[in-house]
Amino acid sequence: MSLATWKKEFYRTPADKVSKRYALRHSLKKWLGLKPANLKKHDVVLYDGNVMNKSDVTDDEDDCDRDIAYLRIDDSTCALCKTHDPRRSGDCGKCPLTEIDAECLDPESPFDQFMWSWDVKPMIKALQKAVDKRKRK
Repeated sequence: MSLATWKKEFYRTPADKVSKRYALRHSLKKWLGLKPANLKKHDVVLYDGNVMNKSDVTDDEDDCDRDIAYLRIDDSTCALCKTHDPRRSGDCGKCPLTEIDAECLDPESPFDQFMWSWDVKPMIKALQKAVDKRKRK
């Protein structure tokens, strides 16, 4: 198992190739993939905001220039950001997370909590709440 198998299960399509219709589901699936059990299953880790092969993590400063595969967890891999703010202007307008008062740029947002603690649960909860709200419409 590896980053490649993790991506095959949780991040099949790059965020910029996802339609607005499927962006919320794509985002939730990516975040569910960040749960510790799912990372472990694929022998990958969440390290400094990146999903990467466990074997690639090193504290050796001389090893910093290695070319390693990783997936950054930020707006560059977020289908919601790509479909609702493609110019990355910070105007999240109609993003489903904004609609539930969980805009990522706000301090104390679920994404901000993730950036400080690497805890994925608040983002998963917010995304699930947004999915549930959309289902009720």
